[in-house]
Amino acid sequence: MTRPMTRLAHACAALAAALLLIVGPGVPAAAEPQPQSTLCTVQEWQNPRNFADCAKRLAAAGAQRAQCIKAPTPVSPDAGIAGWLTSRPDADLRSGVVGRYTRYGVGGYQLDLYDVSCAGGIAHPEANFENSIASIEFAVAAAVIGGANTLREHAYEPGSMWAWSDDMVRSATQKAYDYVFSIFGALTLAGAGVWLIWRARAGRLSEALRIAGWALLVMVLATAVAKWPLSVAHGFDRAATTGLGAMHSVLGPGPDDVPADQCPFVDMDPEACKDHRTVAVRASDEATEAILYKSWLRAMLGSADSEVATKYGPALYDATTFTWSEAADMKAHPELRQQYVDRKAQQWLAVAEQIKTEDPEAYENLQGLRGTDRVGAGLVALLSALVFAGFDTAASFMILLGFLIARVVVVVFPILATWGILQPASSGIRRLANSTITALINIVLFGAAAGLYLTAVGLVFDSSMPGAAQIIVVLLAGVACWLVLRPARALAKARTVPPVDGGSDDGRQNGRLRDLFAFAARTVVQAGAARGPVRAEATVGEPRRPARPETRALPGGRR
Repeated sequence: MTRPMTRLAHACAALAAALLLIVGPGVPAAAEPQPQSTLCTVQEWQNPRNFADCAKRLAAAGAQRAQCIKAPTPVSPDAGIAGWLTSRPDADLRSGVVGRYTRYGVGGYQLDLYDVSCAGGIAHPEANFENSIASIEFAVAAAVIGGANTLREHAYEPGSMWAWSDDMVRSATQKAYDYVFSIFGALTLAGAGVWLIWRARAGRLSEALRIAGWALLVMVLATAVAKWPLSVAHGFDRAATTGLGAMHSVLGPGPDDVPADQCPFVDMDPEACKDHRTVAVRASDEATEAILYKSWLRAMLGSADSEVATKYGPALYDATTFTWSEAADMKAHPELRQQYVDRKAQQWLAVAEQIKTEDPEAYENLQGLRGTDRVGAGLVALLSALVFAGFDTAASFMILLGFLIARVVVVVFPILATWGILQPASSGIRRLANSTITALINIVLFGAAAGLYLTAVGLVFDSSMPGAAQIIVVLLAGVACWLVLRPARALAKARTVPPVDGGSDDGRQNGRLRDLFAFAARTVVQAGAARGPVRAEATVGEPRRPARPETRALPGGRR
């Protein structure tokens, strides 16, 4: 064979071999890293809408490695105990700025070992045990934060929490008015009329007019409450939630609207960059971000504020959990589940390979080989969740109690008004008024304290303090807020409606039943004094000085 023919044959063989390598079976070489100019920026990685596109730009793992690595299976936001304690916020149902809790709930904070079998087995047998301990810690922390968030959302929205009681409040108030106030109140009013006529004959016309005006006021209020009980209760709710929202927005996390000139979606959807979240949901987003997500980043990548964590953390977390929207789609169309699972698996693998290239140390944390660090991060998350939820849950219970007191007051008012028509016997009505005003003050104060505490928690976890110091500061901040509220609660419990009988000299009368007994005693004294000079009536109710023994009159006119 001639030399040209030999070269032609070699060229054809090389071409055939190249075609076999391209289209035929075999193990292709690992893909070369993509140029940095084609990769997404940090700002692009922060937008969930770019996760799929940015992941496609990354280099995929080679086929040989792809056979021994497996992405974690994503979970639904309503799975497990944490999912049972949470529900989908309304803000996720509409376009706008949302946080991680609004989008994912408290799902996805599980920890899995990754890429530990390609080297021929687990290099560190203790990694599996340590990873299990850390996963339990994160599961409990997620359940605690989820429960605190749900309780807060219900506490700040009395319409959703107490809607079940509307029929009961309406029915009980109407029955109390019809069967108690209308019958016995009429008898009390008749007795009060006779007493007023008798007191007017004694020359106490001003007192009679004051008592008559009080009786008329109580009758009007009792009739209005009985006719519109839900309007009264809901009016209290609106007043309290307005003050609560205003104080919480000032001291806590406020709306996070994106300016129109910085919003990439303003042309497609003007509402996409507006914050429509309620006060409670914004607080839930802030708490979940500060306590759960940052601790999860420390467990997965070794740091919460490194360049790798900032850039790839959101996409990595998105690959471990479904959003509320995806969970709803899979529930309506089960055939979509595998598509979502495959897409999130590809996203995880691509991001993990990029992390391996950019930061090998962070990749060791991602594998789970540093189990002690994961246990420590999980412990910080658990203790932080317990400390934060302790104060926040107490504040939510106080707010819930305030709204409940308002509904109890509506039901009880017609009953107490039965004898409260008499002004000297109106201590029960005054106590109801005090309780209502106290409840209103407590709702606003505890809402403000919860917002201030949440702001402090966010600043603490954003700082560079060690985990132990963060927990101590968060605990001390909660104790400080509770101690600060003590004088405020004492002020709220103080008398807000002055006594109608002038009170005692030391001002310690607080509207208890002794007012009624004092009124009865004064009536007896006044009945006897009415027969004497008018001058004696001016001193009725004032303490009399006991007669000195040496000036006491003796029989026969002697002293």
